[in-house]
Amino acid sequence: MNPKVGVPLVIALLIVSSWAFINGEQIDDWVRDNQLSSDESAETLLEIQEEERWLVLVADFPSQRASEAWGVNQAQNMLDDIARSYIEQLTDGQTNLTIVVHQEVATASEDVGRYGSDFEGNRDTDSAGNFLPLDLAEEVVLDLASSINWSQFDLNGDDEVDRLLILHTTKGQEETPAQSEKIWSHFTHFETPLDVGDGLSVGHYTMASLRTGSSGMGTVLHEMLHQMGALDLSTTAAIANNIAAATMGGTFAASVVVIVAVIAATSVFSISMIYLNHHPHH
Repeated sequence: MNPKVGVPLVIALLIVSSWAFINGEQIDDWVRDNQLSSDESAETLLEIQEEERWLVLVADFPSQRASEAWGVNQAQNMLDDIARSYIEQLTDGQTNLTIVVHQEVATASEDVGRYGSDFEGNRDTDSAGNFLPLDLAEEVVLDLASSINWSQFDLNGDDEVDRLLILHTTKGQEETPAQSEKIWSHFTHFETPLDVGDGLSVGHYTMASLRTGSSGMGTVLHEMLHQMGALDLSTTAAIANNIAAATMGGTFAASVVVIVAVIAATSVFSISMIYLNHHPHH
């Protein structure tokens, strides 16, 4: 990098880091107050466990079926190679992750556009405001429910399934945002938990793309960490503007500085909370 660019950039990052350090308590307060929250009636998310078990369901579509290249074997291999190593590093080797990819593929009743269409800029949402991927997730869970031992994935014995990842056989819209009939990778709650038998229910899930391959594993892991209570950065700009207004006059330059600081602070805060929940002080 050209020193004329690199040196000022380093200085700017140092200034931002120093500002974030000095105002760390205020940033933490704003992150807590402004993070996206689910419906208050939703089940409590379970923090990362020493013995983690993830259920992975593969879904395909009538015109985009699973194959040897993009199917259960690919899902198992990618997650074993990348996710297990990531979770081990995140928890300093204190968590053992078992990934169970169900061998039966669920085929959606319609093609991906039915579940991934955008409406007037709203992601995966129809004109009535319904979040369409919920329909796909419900189809997949109920289609395979009778062939799965769900109790393996209730990690704390409260009759709620704690880890569920649905991988579909098309690319996620985050790969090609202009294609408005793809599904954005996400984590969310069902409006009403799904009864899967034996007194167990499924209240939330993560959905992501299998076809993106290993390059999409960062997205998969990001969304899976939400099942463990990790914060999201989707409100970063709003938080930054509020902090800038309160502390630095609300100027555009202030907002830019604070956005960088809040992104860093939120990321560290989120991962730290997962780590500290897993390593409580004695």
